[in-house]
Order: sequence, then C-alpha cells, then structure tokens
Amino acid sequence: MKIFRQILPILLLDKALFLLTAVAVTGQDTSVLELIYHIPVGRDDAGGSANSGNGSLKESVKVNATHGAGSFPDPILGVQSVCETDHCYELAQQTALSMNASADPCLDFYDYACGNWTRSNPIPDDRTNWSNFAAIDQKVTAQLREVLEREDKNDLSTARQKARKLYKACLDIERMETLGAEPLLAFLKSTVGPFPLFDNQDNSWNATAFDWFATVKRTSKFGSGFFLAFSAGRDSDDPKKNILHFSASNLALGTRKTYFDKSSESVRKAYKEYMRNLTLLFLGNGSVITPAIQEQLDEIYDFDTFLAQVSRSEEDSRNISLSINKMTLEKFHGTSLNTTISLEDLIDYIKIRMPNKTFTDLVTKDLVVNVANPDYFLRVHEKLAEYSRQPSKRRIIANYFGWRMAVGYSYKITQRFRDAADEYTKEISGLQKIQERWKACAGFVNYEMNTAVGSLYIKSFFDEASKPKIAGLVKDLRASFSTILKNADWLTSEPGSIWNNTLAFVKFDSNNNIEKLLKENNRSMDDSLAPADVNAYYSPPNNMIALVAGIFQLPFYDASRPDYLNYASIGAIIGHEITHGFDDRGSQFDGEGLYTNWWSAESRARYTVKSAEMMAKYGNYILPEGRVNGFLTLGENIADNGGVKEAFSAYQLYSKRKGMVEPLLPGFESYTQEQMFFIGYAQVWCGADREKSLRLSLPTQSHSPRRFRVIGPLSGMPQFAEAYQCPAESPMNPSKKVAVW
Repeated sequence: MKIFRQILPILLLDKALFLLTAVAVTGQDTSVLELIYHIPVGRDDAGGSANSGNGSLKESVKVNATHGAGSFPDPILGVQSVCETDHCYELAQQTALSMNASADPCLDFYDYACGNWTRSNPIPDDRTNWSNFAAIDQKVTAQLREVLEREDKNDLSTARQKARKLYKACLDIERMETLGAEPLLAFLKSTVGPFPLFDNQDNSWNATAFDWFATVKRTSKFGSGFFLAFSAGRDSDDPKKNILHFSASNLALGTRKTYFDKSSESVRKAYKEYMRNLTLLFLGNGSVITPAIQEQLDEIYDFDTFLAQVSRSEEDSRNISLSINKMTLEKFHGTSLNTTISLEDLIDYIKIRMPNKTFTDLVTKDLVVNVANPDYFLRVHEKLAEYSRQPSKRRIIANYFGWRMAVGYSYKITQRFRDAADEYTKEISGLQKIQERWKACAGFVNYEMNTAVGSLYIKSFFDEASKPKIAGLVKDLRASFSTILKNADWLTSEPGSIWNNTLAFVKFDSNNNIEKLLKENNRSMDDSLAPADVNAYYSPPNNMIALVAGIFQLPFYDASRPDYLNYASIGAIIGHEITHGFDDRGSQFDGEGLYTNWWSAESRARYTVKSAEMMAKYGNYILPEGRVNGFLTLGENIADNGGVKEAFSAYQLYSKRKGMVEPLLPGFESYTQEQMFFIGYAQVWCGADREKSLRLSLPTQSHSPRRFRVIGPLSGMPQFAEAYQCPAESPMNPSKKVAVW
C-alpha cells in the first residue's frame, strides 16, 4: 500500500496553467462599472528597460567578469560553449550586477548572489519593499494600464468593456469631490443608524432604542457580518460540497499580535491618532476632540482589543483541526449564541443573506455548518449580552459598528479622507509617498474583475507558444517529486454613481459567495485568481496548483535563455507549490482534497520530528528587525526547501533527456551549469524591505525573509555544497542537513 497519494492532479494542466481558460470571459455582469476601492500598498508603474546596445553591453559583461568586485571561482570544467546572443549578454549583465562576487558563497550565498542588487534597485518611494516579484508586478500593472486605457471598438465582450469603464470611474476624482462625504454619511444612517460618536452632539442619541442585532442584519447585506460572519466554503468531509462557515470578524489592526506585541506599539499609537483625525473630518470644520469624544474613541479601541483577545493566535490559526467544528445551527445557537439571540433569530439572519427561496429553504435548525472557533462566539456574545443590559454600555457597540463601517468606506469619498488614511499608512509602513492614482485603479480593477482583466492581459501580452515548454517543465518537476517521495527513507510503505455601484458590487460579491452552497466543486481553482497576478498558488482542499500568466516572464521565465535558469526560477516556484501539497497543512488532505489522516502512525511521527527540526532551524534566524517565527513560516519553509530540490532534480532529468550541456552566459565561463542554477534560484529572491514594514510583518509573516529563503534551503542541500565545493561545517554546508522532503 503506497504512502504517497496520487501526485497532485494539479495541473489539470488545461486549467491550472495560468488559468489560460480565462480567455473566455465569464459573466461578471453586475453594475460594478464605477466601483472604487483602496488597496493601501498597491502596484507600481513600469521601470526602465535593460540596456540593449550591443558593443557597450558586451564590454560591460567582460569587465564585470574579470575586473568586478571580486573574482569568479576557479574553472571546474574545461572549455565550455558560451551563449553569445545579444540577449545572453543582457542576461549576463543583469546577473553580474546583482552579485557580490567578493563574498564567499559558502558563508552566505544570499550575499554572494544578491549582495549588489540594491545598488541598482532602490526601493521606490511608494513601496514598502522591492524585489524581482515587485518589479514584474510593476511591469504588469503598467501593461494593465495600457489595455484598460486602450479604446477597442471591435471588442464585443461586455465584461471587458465594463472593466475599462470601471477603471475610468476609479480615476474620476472630480466626481468624488463633488459628492463629498454625504453618500457615506447617508449610508451609515441607513445601515448602522445614528450612533453617538458622530450623531450625539446635541445629546439626542437614544440608547434604549438601539438594537445591535437589527444593525447586524442591516450591515450583513454588505458583507460585514459583525459578530456573526459567515461564508460558503468546502465541506471538510466531502470536498465536492460546500457548507456555511462561521468565523471571527476581521480585526481593525489586522492581526492579533499587533494589539499586544511590544514591537507593534508604534502601530497602535498611529492608529489611535488616525481615529482622532478621521473623527474630526466626519464631525466637520471647527470640531475638536473633546474629553467626551476621546472617551468614546478609547471605548471603541478597547472593544476591538477585547475582540483580538478572544480571537485565536496566529499560531493556533494554522492548526486545521481546531478550525473544524461541524454542528447543526441548533447546537451552534445552544453552545455559543443563546445569551443574545433566539434560534429563530439566527435562522432569519442567515436567510437574509440567501439570494432566493431555493437557498432559504435550506436554512433550518438542522442545517450543518462549521464554526471555526466556538469559544470566540461564546465570549463575544456574552459581552454583547452584558453591554445590552446596560444603556450606558450600548453606545460602545453602536460606536463600534459606526466606526468600523466609516473607516471601511472613508477612502471612497473626498481627498481629505484619503489623505488621513494615507498618512496612517505611511506612518506604519515607512512609505515615503502613496502610489499614483492610476496604479491603485489598475490594481483594483484587476482585483475585482480579474477574469475580464486577465483576458485582456493574456490577449495582449502572453506568449501562447510558451505553453508546451512550460508543460514539459512541469512534467519534469512532477517526476522529480515522485522520486523524492519514493526515496524518503523515513516513510513507511503505507500512507451607476461611483458610490451606489460600490455598494452594489459589495452586495454582489457577498451573494456570489453564498451561491456556492448549491454548486458542486469540480476541483478547479476558484474565480478569485487573477491571470494578471505575478504569483502561483496551492489549494489544499482542491489538491491543485494554479500558475497565473503574469509570472511567466523574466526573471522567472524566458524561453530564449539557458534552461538551468528557467528550472532554477519558475521551476523552483512551481516545485514550491507542488510541495505545499505535503507541507504541515497540505499533508492533512488526501488526493481528493479530503481532510483526513492518510498517513501511517510511524510516518506521521517521523514527519513531525522532521518538521520540528525545520522549525528550530528557521527559528534561529535573526534580523535586526526581529526573529523569524519558525512555526508560522513552517509550511512555506517546507515548500521552499522541497521546491528548489525538486527543480534541481528536474533539471538533471531534463539535461539527461536532452543529451547535451547547455551553454553558459558570457563572462560566466568558469561556472558550471549547477552553479548557475543556484545563482538563478537565489536571484529570484533578491530584494529589500523598509525597516518599519519588516518589523511590523515579521511576527505574523508566513514566509521567511528573502535572505533565509535562499540560505535556508541551499544549506540543506548536499548538491549545493558539492557544486560550490564548500568546506565541511561551513555555514552553507553544515553536517546536519535539515530537510522534510
């Protein structure tokens, strides 16, 4: 009986390969034309192109190779063929400019491969970090601008036409200024109702009349779900079906740790200042923060801190078993909600979100749902019951509703409100300036109408001729990982107006999610993926990866360069996603996406030991901004380590099949193809972060900092130590090679 499940029916290649089927635009046919949405740290404009002058470029590479910051390693092979096309000279120049050849590759390979990258790649003022991923993201965003601003009268797709209209509406700042804050204030009155922070200057607010549950029902139509948030998602016992999942509401500061960690004190201080500034804007000219107003702001913040306190830690949130608690609505009500609402109220509340009678008929006391954290709902509703009994405390709930809704939509009104949000963003992230409006709008339209925008992008910029070659690369990676699994000695043998359309789109998005209840899952990735993204994804319930079109370009993929660089970059990225199927979370789902223990007890025990070793290794990595969280980054670290190992093995399979040694880049004649592979892998992760941003994200980040995404995996590979002839016990060649796969 084989331990490893069928290797990833990923790549239902027809679908997963960059969702190329997205060319046939599906019906994103709603009144979303003029929706505006703010993504604080967004995308960027196009950067400069590489120098393509033939003579000077070739000479610069020769100079870099012989008179650069350091010398290249002594030749290991004899005379080798060299790629002497203009394109290869360009690639060689770019590779050499990033390297710090004076560094010792056996001490710190990241410094060796990326040590000079930041000299020619400073962080743009409107970015919190800069990397090869960010640079390509910037290029893609500029390409999106091009296709969204292009008039195409021959394009009969209504979805693509709406995407272009949405982009234009997003740029219409003048219209937003004309409307002012009135649309938001009217919206708050119709959903939250009057609340004392903004509406009690004349002491007219009536605490007795306030009904928090009625407010929840009104705001739920717009996807807020305060204190009773739910959505449709896969059933852990039957991946082909969907059920309702109840989960904790989003926190104002994003993560639980931000409320309590000492390292986040500056963020808490900045948020409180933002609360004061935004309140003054809503109250109008001449307003001041009186002691009474400040008291209410403090109450809002304290209540949000309470919600953070009863939420799961980031570490516990990674534990899948804690989040699977299936029960009937009747049981959910009886164990967590009976202090505040009746069972009939709960059923009616859910029915409000149902799109039609076919769905409402499903909602009975016997409907089985999943409750991610029953204790959260119990404690929150106990607090709501306590506050509801005291008229003086009801204002806390009312103000919390009003404040969270006001903050969520304030960026969609006038410039003064956007400026307040931008100042907060800059303060906590280290940004020097906020991105230009067109960048935010291009990113926004790609986010909200990803299929239509992806169709435009693929039609204009994706090279269809690359598909067969990429498919071959993926085939090598699958064969490589299959071999790794078989050779794992620890495995046992078994195993309208902008404003109105904004609200219309939010309603559509909320209802669209609920409609999944009656749909059978077909193991394709969901429609939230954007073909124009620069990324790749793995879904454990789908047991499938998706590779989106935006990532298939330099420096990740180039059909015209030596393939040791393609296998090292896009190959390692794809291998990373494949390995996610066997990381600490993906390994808990079987080949059909079913959450189950398909391991033998012995194999699971050994896997746990190896995972603990990986956690300890990365938990010892420290930067000036803080220590890596070895537990939160475990899944990504397993995927990084497995991905580059698979890519290296896959390249060896490819080379053997091809039966020839690929040419080297000019100026790199003294390297081997294996050495170039590892340089190619490392340079995927060249980049830099702003100190504030890195310090804020490090405690809760699921990915290790880029430096450790290089030295961590490579120091665990004997093949790397052999390629660079690293002495035993050097930092990149420790005697103990930590690896899961």
